[in-house]
Amino acid sequence: MVRCVTGPSTLKGARKARNAGVALVVLGAVFAVGSVVATFWLRHKIHEGLVQSAVLDGGDGAGYESWRSNHDYPLTMRAYFYEILNPHELLAGATPSLKEVGPWVYKNYKENFNLTWNADRSEVEYQTWSYYVFDEEESAMPRDYLINALNIAFLGVAGNYHETNKFKLWFEYFNTTDSERLFQRHTADEFLFGYWDPFASSPFLYPGIVQNYTNKTAASVSQLYTMTTGIDRNPNTFRHYRQFKGMDVVTYCPHPPTCANDERLITWGTREASIVDGSDGSQLYPGWATLGSSFPLWEPDAFRTVKFVNQVDGPNEAKVKYQGVDLLRFVMSPDEWLNSTQNPRNALFYQNWSQGLFNVTRMAQKELLWVSQPHFRNVGEPVYSSIDVDYTVDIKEESFIDIEPVSGAAFRLKKRTQLNLLIYPVSGIPNPGSPEPITWFEHVKPRLVPIMWIEVEDTIDDDDLQNFKNKVYGGLFLADLALYGGTSIGVIMLGLGTWLLYASHRKRKELTDRFYRKSRSNSRVSVHGNGDLNGAAAGGASSYQNGDSIDNDEIASGNHAAAKAARDAANASESRIIIDANTDDDDLEAIDADDLGESKKQRHNEATHLLSGTQASSDTYSGLGDEQKS
Repeated sequence: MVRCVTGPSTLKGARKARNAGVALVVLGAVFAVGSVVATFWLRHKIHEGLVQSAVLDGGDGAGYESWRSNHDYPLTMRAYFYEILNPHELLAGATPSLKEVGPWVYKNYKENFNLTWNADRSEVEYQTWSYYVFDEEESAMPRDYLINALNIAFLGVAGNYHETNKFKLWFEYFNTTDSERLFQRHTADEFLFGYWDPFASSPFLYPGIVQNYTNKTAASVSQLYTMTTGIDRNPNTFRHYRQFKGMDVVTYCPHPPTCANDERLITWGTREASIVDGSDGSQLYPGWATLGSSFPLWEPDAFRTVKFVNQVDGPNEAKVKYQGVDLLRFVMSPDEWLNSTQNPRNALFYQNWSQGLFNVTRMAQKELLWVSQPHFRNVGEPVYSSIDVDYTVDIKEESFIDIEPVSGAAFRLKKRTQLNLLIYPVSGIPNPGSPEPITWFEHVKPRLVPIMWIEVEDTIDDDDLQNFKNKVYGGLFLADLALYGGTSIGVIMLGLGTWLLYASHRKRKELTDRFYRKSRSNSRVSVHGNGDLNGAAAGGASSYQNGDSIDNDEIASGNHAAAKAARDAANASESRIIIDANTDDDDLEAIDADDLGESKKQRHNEATHLLSGTQASSDTYSGLGDEQKS
C-alpha cells in the first residue's frame, strides 16, 4: 500500500491545487473578457439613449421636448444701451460722449409649433413663437426710463432712400430738425420691440431689434424655419438649420422696402457663402465634441455660418467646470472677426473695414449697421478711439458655448452682440425753395456709434443637472467599475490560478522524483529458504521496477520464500512512501501518469503482473513431486 508519513496525501493535495488553479484561470478569463464586454455594452446603451433623446423625431426625449418649448426654463436676455450725453455738441462736430446704462432684463419664452416632418423624418419645418416678459427684480433700471439714443427708425429710412429716392426721404422728414431726426428718447421696450416714429410724415413702424409676438396667433404669420432632425445619426449635420426665416439661401432686397422673390439677390459674395447651414449651438451629436474640435454655427445676427472652436492653446479656457461637471468651452474662431485684408475669405462678407466688425448693412435694408462684440472688443483702434464711452460693466469673457462632451448638450451659453450705426452727413436732400440741395447733419463727422448690446444667457436647470449626473454619470461609473474592477479581479484570479498550477506541478514533480530516488537507493531483494513467498514476490516486483531481472532458478531453488519486499527507507523530508506486497491497484492509481510519467506507471503495472505470476508459480511448484522438482 502507499502511505504518506506527513499526514493527508500530498499528491492528492497537489491535484486539488491544480484543479483549483484551472478553475481560477477559467474564471479569471471570464471576468476579464466579460467586464470589457459589459463596459462597451453599457456605454453603447448610454450613447444610444442620449442620441435618441436629442433627435427631433417627435418622440418623448428630453432633448426634443426642450427644443420644442422652453416654457419651464426660459432664456435670460439683458439689454444695455449707450445713452448720448452731448447730442447738440455731436451735431456741431464734437466727439460723441456716451454712457452705458442697464441692464433691462427679460425672460425669453419660445415655442416651436406647426411642426411638419418630411417623408423620411430627416427634416422638420416649423414656426417659432417667441415673446419676452420683463423681469423687474433682476433689472437695474426702471421699465419706463427714457433713453436718449440714435433714432434707429430714421437711419433705416435714410439708408433706404438716400441713394434711390431722396425726395421720399425729404418728404418724410422735411418738417423736423436735425436733432429730432438723429436722436429720439424711447424706453428699452420700444427700442427692442419696435415703435412708431412720431416725426415721420406718414406712419412708420420701426420693427425693433428682436421679434416679440405677444400671442401665438400673431406668431402664426412668422417666417418658416427648417432643421435637420438628426435621425440619420450624421454628426456633421446633426440638428442643422436648412431654412432660416423662409430662406435656404440668404437674399436681400436691392431696392427696399419691398421686393418680389425673383427680384431678391444673394446677400454674400457667392451662393455657397449665402447657404443657410449650421447648428443653433444648443445640441451637438453626443460624443462629438472633443478638445480642439470645432463645429459650424448659424449666426442669426450676422446671417451667415461661422466656426466655433475649442481653443486648446488660445486665450480662452478650453475646459471649464460647472457644478462638478467638466465642460468644453467653444468660442467664435478669431479668423471670423478679421477683415478682408487679414483673411481674404472674409471679402465674401464685405468685411472691408476694421477687424472685429460684421457688415450686415444689406440685411438691415441698407441701414449702415455693423455687429461687434460689446465694448468694441478686438475692434481696430481707429473705430473706438473716435468716441468717448463711460463703460459701467466689466466684461471679462467673450461669447461662449459650454458643451458637455458626453451628451453634446450646451449646459451653459452666453451670447453677446453689440449693434453699431454709422452716422454721417446726409447730402443731396432736395430744397423746394432753392436749386441748391441741402445737407442734413452737415457738421457731423462720420463715426461708428454703438447703440446697444444684448446678452442672452442659458444655463441648465439644477434639477436637470442632477438628473443628468445620476443617470448618465452614474451609468458611466458602473461601466468604468465593470471595466477596471472586473478586469482587476480577473487578472488577480488569472495570476493566482497560474501560481497554483505552477506550484502543484512543482510539488508533484518533487514527490515523484523523491520516490524514485529513494526506491532506487534503498530497495533490496533477499531470498531465504523458508521465507514468505509473498514477500519474495514483492521483492521481485520491486527489483523488476528498478530494472533488475528475477531468475527462474531462484524460484526453483526454494530460497525464493526468503525474499523480502523492497521498501522506501528514505526519511530526509519526513515523508516516506512504501510499496510492498500488499500494495493494490487503488494505491498505485494514487500515483497517476502525471505524477510518475507514463513509462514509470507502466513499470508499476508490470511489477504487479509479475507479483501475481510469481504467486501462481509458487503454488504450482509446491504440488510437484521430488522428481519433477529436480
